[in-house]
Amino acid sequence: MKKFVKVFFLLFVIIFMLVMNIKAREIVRLNSFQVYGHKNTHRTAYSIKTKVSPYVVNLEEARGRRNVVLETMILNSNGEWRNWDNRWGKTKEGERTENGNNASKGYKYALEFRREYFWDGDITINGMYSVDNRN
Repeated sequence: MKKFVKVFFLLFVIIFMLVMNIKAREIVRLNSFQVYGHKNTHRTAYSIKTKVSPYVVNLEEARGRRNVVLETMILNSNGEWRNWDNRWGKTKEGERTENGNNASKGYKYALEFRREYFWDGDITINGMYSVDNRN
């Protein structure tokens, strides 16, 4: 009986430690996020990256205008870009993309958005992003 109690207690401790170590990815909502001026960048709030993975951008369809392609870049709290080869990711409104990067887990990162083309004009976007993917 004592052996059963010890094994049960040990199993309980292991499960507790595993559960406490699980971190959910933070999904940030973009509500009326303004992107204006050609090649001006617009930064989101910072989120902590919980794993080494692509960042995700999921934009809603535009309302009352055509969908615009937005360029995205992940950057650390020092303002240094962390996309592969400093290439901007591209996401068209109404689509979801995963963008590779060399960001490390456990640090704060934000996304920068800009319009791909100058003729797109000032826009307001809605959607979501996460500095981690769901895998």
